[in-house]
Amino acid sequence: MINRFTFLSLLALSFCIASCGGDKSPEDRAADSLRVLHEIITRDSTELAAIPEPDTGGTARWTANSRSSRHEVTEAAMLGDVRTSTNPEYDRIVFVFRSAQLPNWKIGYVGKDITTCGEGAPVTLSGKAWLQINLEPCNAHDTAGHTTTAWREKTFTYRSIEAMKQICDFEAVTTWVAGLRTAAKYRVIELKDPTRLVVDVENSGR
Repeated sequence: MINRFTFLSLLALSFCIASCGGDKSPEDRAADSLRVLHEIITRDSTELAAIPEPDTGGTARWTANSRSSRHEVTEAAMLGDVRTSTNPEYDRIVFVFRSAQLPNWKIGYVGKDITTCGEGAPVTLSGKAWLQINLEPCNAHDTAGHTTTAWREKTFTYRSIEAMKQICDFEAVTTWVAGLRTAAKYRVIELKDPTRLVVDVENSGR
């Protein structure tokens, strides 16, 4: 959505364009200005509504295959929050970063024998399929070692997601696993302002 300043600027521009209407009547020039303004706003809204696709693999499309994306990263990202929601079509996971850059990421299904990255300790997570989200370079703690997310493990009553757990936050590698009711298709969307990585998991019967 365009802000007030931008709207007023576009309005002035549209009137300026329409004023060059030669011998047109004031009513016709006013109609032209409104038409120009509508075209500008419509084009702007369409561009903002476009879903970004981070790589040529079509990561914004629904798939059950592994997906990954690499970025020109100059420093480790910091994970600030993990949010979830559900609706009739899909369950949503949102990784919110405190940094301007997204880390490299890799997402895909793994077997049930899940282990932590440091000690290699077995991880128990409910579900019948497990979707792993690997973020690198990325930290989920600050320089003092304090956790930067509100939680690291949680269970849900969603249609697809049963549970989530962070299994790694070591040497700029952060990994989460989502326990699902079935190996459903998912899609990935990259967003900015703030920097976010969205993982939508298709609900059964969609």
